[in-house]
Amino acid sequence: MKCKIYLCDLLSVVVAFLSLSVLVTGVRADPAFANAVGVWNFQSRVDSSPNGDDLQLPPSAALGIALAGKPRQESLLHHGDGYVAQTSGDPILAGKAGGALAVNSDGLTILMRVKDPAGVWGGELVKRREPVLSYNVYTYDFGHGSNNMTLGFEIGTVGQPFNTCKFLMNQLPNRRAWLDIVARYDGKKMQLIVNGKVMASAPASGALVSAPDDQFMIGNKFHGQFDTVAIWNRALTNSEVAKLSDISTVESSPYLNTSTNRGPFYTAYQEMIDAYQKNPVRYSELYRPQFHWTPVAGWMNDPNGLVYFDGLWRQFAQHNLDGENGKRWAYATSPDLVHWTQHPEAILPDDLGDIWSGSAVVDEHDTSGFFHGKSGIVCIYTYFKANDGGRQSQGIAYSSDGVTFTKYPGNPVIPELRTVHGQEDDADFRDPKVFWYEPTKRWIMVTGGGYIRIWSSPNLREWTNECVEKDIVSECPDLFPLYLDGNRNNGPVWVLSKAGVEYLLGSFDGHRFTPHGPAQRFNYGPEYYAAQTWSHVPDGRRIMTAWMWSFADQDPAGISTTGGMLTLPVELTLATTPDGPKILQRPVAELKQLRRNPFVSTDVFLTARPSFLENAYGNQCEIVANIEMGTASKAGLSIMGDSAGAETIVGYDAVKREVYIDRSHSGVTGVTGAGDYFSAPLALDQNHVTLHIFVDHSSVEVFAGNGLVAMTARCFPPATAKTTKAFAVGGEATLKSIQIYPMASSWRK
Repeated sequence: MKCKIYLCDLLSVVVAFLSLSVLVTGVRADPAFANAVGVWNFQSRVDSSPNGDDLQLPPSAALGIALAGKPRQESLLHHGDGYVAQTSGDPILAGKAGGALAVNSDGLTILMRVKDPAGVWGGELVKRREPVLSYNVYTYDFGHGSNNMTLGFEIGTVGQPFNTCKFLMNQLPNRRAWLDIVARYDGKKMQLIVNGKVMASAPASGALVSAPDDQFMIGNKFHGQFDTVAIWNRALTNSEVAKLSDISTVESSPYLNTSTNRGPFYTAYQEMIDAYQKNPVRYSELYRPQFHWTPVAGWMNDPNGLVYFDGLWRQFAQHNLDGENGKRWAYATSPDLVHWTQHPEAILPDDLGDIWSGSAVVDEHDTSGFFHGKSGIVCIYTYFKANDGGRQSQGIAYSSDGVTFTKYPGNPVIPELRTVHGQEDDADFRDPKVFWYEPTKRWIMVTGGGYIRIWSSPNLREWTNECVEKDIVSECPDLFPLYLDGNRNNGPVWVLSKAGVEYLLGSFDGHRFTPHGPAQRFNYGPEYYAAQTWSHVPDGRRIMTAWMWSFADQDPAGISTTGGMLTLPVELTLATTPDGPKILQRPVAELKQLRRNPFVSTDVFLTARPSFLENAYGNQCEIVANIEMGTASKAGLSIMGDSAGAETIVGYDAVKREVYIDRSHSGVTGVTGAGDYFSAPLALDQNHVTLHIFVDHSSVEVFAGNGLVAMTARCFPPATAKTTKAFAVGGEATLKSIQIYPMASSWRK
């Protein structure tokens, strides 16, 4: 009779042999762990490396939990011993003071086989930290739900105390299964490899830092199981990693291909958007604005790439889903500048760095050569390299359809300044704003972060420095023409915006900007920054949008996104005034489509006792109020009020001749640290002032003087704060007219 040998029989023989070797020796000397500085299989506390860093267990942890059947076979094939440890929040400790686990070389590998049977995750898996970061492999939800659970690897190196790479765990097919995790650093880059696939990668350099009294922890704040943990003070090769993970070769995850935005992450992000939009709670949170744009979740800041193309308004913004590093461009489109559809992120980080602020243009005549003689969008953005002193360079990406964005393979188009002939070694070099300048038939780029620099290019790919304006320093610069009183016969007046906080009027010759007077205020509110004007607007209007900011650790509970919102778009014009040319800002006419039937009242006599405007209430409305000041020293409106005394005041001070916002009793105060009282100079118009106010749950935008004054502020009132009152102080005034329009949501139909 012939003997038949089956694969399962052979596997059983191998497993039996491995099991026997463990029983005989107690600690198996697995050659796969040669030269490791720490190795723990979890039948016992013993470190099977030569260094003898045995484990110290808290009462809540357990060792020697025996696996059986297939799980045991898989443990042995993955170089375990068939036993696991269970952690329940308190860490297992190891490491001697100044011992081998205090790795301070320019190489590191951490291997673990770990499982959360519930698939929830959360906590630090392997960590050596406190008082300084040496290395840490963690899972963490940054406050936005299980779809945003992140697996991360962070290290501290000499000269750069924090380096990180991470990815969203929803990219993994089964979060309840055993994960073979390898965190690797080779002195040039750090990587996270899971089940044989490189899931995250980021540049890093320098020797690891480590304090002698750092603690080495396994399973800190983690509820799950460990099969194996091992550490090397060098970067293992791909073949070594493959052997330890029982695979043939290490592969790159398709999620790492960020040369375009249409990889697997696109689908995963779209699924998240769809799920959130079906959730009745999402977009209805207490402080979620209803007609200002915010992303579905995560951190946001500067508006980027504001452009009109192919029948749609297209806006991008700085975004990060987990609120930490790795910024990229969020993306939304609108047919009317009011109702927005969010799409998956358009431009993702790569080895050149995170994707910071920039602009977008329509290359109508295909000067770039990207569009085969047709037109398309070119986005120009800053690369930020956190591990290299925060140095910055400029890159581009392009799209012929406004859906797929492809990075130019020759990036960066302007490298770090230290490599550019004739430029000083300035790390801060960012926020490119680009436009076409017809007289020289070249693209113009203005950059900031430090000195204002102006560049030119025939094709958006090759750039020449035109000048460095050392007298002008700003982030997020913008350079654009306006025509005084709309008269185009006299040529343009050029405006240099300094992040939307101030502006300079002057001239531009295609090479340098020459200011013709002092800086003037753009917006007098506390939370207004990073303003940018739109490109390729079809009717020639100059429209601007900014960031109404707050910070992630400052936002009170009541919204599932952090960092604030984008302001309402305003149209800019330049007008002659008694004080010289001034920019006027008026909300775009498209916003009127959100108006619903208004509350209207006229000739309300105002005294020190506030006049309650019956049925005039709301925290989602537009208000147009004309006040005749009479003998009053102050008069205005108390909005978003309640019976407990919450209110936000928008008024006029006739003594100081200024419009003001007072949010000192608005609810949750002191959030942004910018104070509670803000004012802007404005003369009365025949003893009248008109206040044009937009109220949107956690924001107030005020326009006065026919657009001469603009003020923007965050406020966080109670849910009950919806009443409106009019008042006068120090005399009498008359509310000549008021219209309060409830505003429809731009999110909900």
